[in-house]
Amino acid sequence: MPWIRRGARRVWLGQHMTLGPIIVPEGEIQKQDDDLMAYVAADRTVHKFKAAVLRTNIQRRGLTEEQAAQTLDAFDEGARQNHHKYLSGLRNAYNEGSLQESTVAKHRSSQCWRCKAHVDSDLNLECALCNWIACQCGACGCRSDEPPF
Repeated sequence: MPWIRRGARRVWLGQHMTLGPIIVPEGEIQKQDDDLMAYVAADRTVHKFKAAVLRTNIQRRGLTEEQAAQTLDAFDEGARQNHHKYLSGLRNAYNEGSLQESTVAKHRSSQCWRCKAHVDSDLNLECALCNWIACQCGACGCRSDEPPF
């Protein structure tokens, strides 16, 4: 059950007994709350879990380092594809560098304005155009109807 650091992001990856690979941002693990948010790779969405229940459903022999890296790579690639579609719909310029590691040192978490999913700077990439945390659905602060602030 490895920890992976990529730039400012630090996440824990594990194998859930029934849901498969999951990604949990460091900030979710450190908070003193009964609930935590985790990305479930199988359905490509973020779910809210009771922390104690989630812990009891993690396999002892979880993901290898290589499997964990592949899971995080797939998460990032899905975000890049969805972000490309989102920006194309707004007729904004998109390039390979439109999603990046967070440039803000402080941990941030919020809710996507578009799909209402949890977004977290320890897990999600950041849009290089508006500096918002980009959601897995592709949305960021680049909106055609209002400024991103």
